[in-house]
Amino acid sequence: FSPPMKIKIPFVNKPYLLLITNLFCNFKCSYCIQKKSSLDVRYNSKKIDVPAVLEFLKHNRIDHSVKLMGGEATIHPDFEQLMDGLLGLYCKITITSNLNGLWYKKFDIALSKMQAWGHRVKWNTTFHPDFMDADLYIERIRALREANINLSQVATTDTPDLDSEIIKKLSAADIGWKLQTFTGRNPEGLLLPKSWSDVNTDYPQLYDPSDR
Repeated sequence: FSPPMKIKIPFVNKPYLLLITNLFCNFKCSYCIQKKSSLDVRYNSKKIDVPAVLEFLKHNRIDHSVKLMGGEATIHPDFEQLMDGLLGLYCKITITSNLNGLWYKKFDIALSKMQAWGHRVKWNTTFHPDFMDADLYIERIRALREANINLSQVATTDTPDLDSEIIKKLSAADIGWKLQTFTGRNPEGLLLPKSWSDVNTDYPQLYDPSDR
């Protein structure tokens, strides 16, 4: 008798529906690669029509998981309506957020809403030292973990401009924080990573330098 062979199946990204809730951007991130872009998105007020999007998806079902991005996805005035509607249509939703902005001003209320949405919603959080205090980010991540929110990313983009003291503070906070190199830039201003050896992230599949 021979035991069955173990076959290692390579990871393959599953397709997903990406909803960009708004195009607002202030270009304040130190690692921004769009400042000299021909795309005019600075302070762009364009945002999706939530009722129209939900109505379309009801009648044109796209059987994939959903990812929400922006700008900052949560600054859309109908963000909660969008989430409630999507949860009626989809099993899994991933939100990329910096945990900052108007929706988080009354943080206890935002947190209770996140709890109500439950583990079907996964949060990818990014810390932006350019416009958020590190202590506030740490406090909010701890609150999310204590509330058993589904956190899949707690990270900051590693760039030459990142203060070493901030790195020490976030590393010592024991919140599961990490540095990531993709979407950053090196001292010469080139988009990171230059090679797979530069990748310092659990998500290398998000960016393949060979595709450039």
